[in-house]
Amino acid sequence: MDPVSAGEYVAAVLSTLKETKVKRIELQNELAKWKSRVKLAGDRGRTDLWTEAALKTEQVQEDLQKIMYEERELRKELDIVKRQLQYVRNRPEITIDADLLLTQLEMVTGEQDELADKFKEAEADLELKRLKKEMDL
Repeated sequence: MDPVSAGEYVAAVLSTLKETKVKRIELQNELAKWKSRVKLAGDRGRTDLWTEAALKTEQVQEDLQKIMYEERELRKELDIVKRQLQYVRNRPEITIDADLLLTQLEMVTGEQDELADKFKEAEADLELKRLKKEMDL
């Protein structure tokens, strides 16, 4: 992963984390509202409203637990990808120059003599023809 892609991924995780945090705050506010409604219905003796408010409170509490779990997991993921981003940014970029490698190889082994190779090939063809003639005799 290159530094740009890694940075974009960190930004995406951070954005999702912020959205999740906003949802969590909304659910916490909604839970407080429904708890106060449960208390109000109980104080007024309205068991029908109390039952409905209690069910809604449980539902909101479950949603809140899920979003809090998601937020914790996103925070863990964010920590991991931040460390990976630092590693990617600090890692030296490896580039390979094929022309430079070829030049270095030729310096070590010597340049390939194409003319000599063609003469060797022609000589081998002549030797092959001579051997074929000997075999026919």
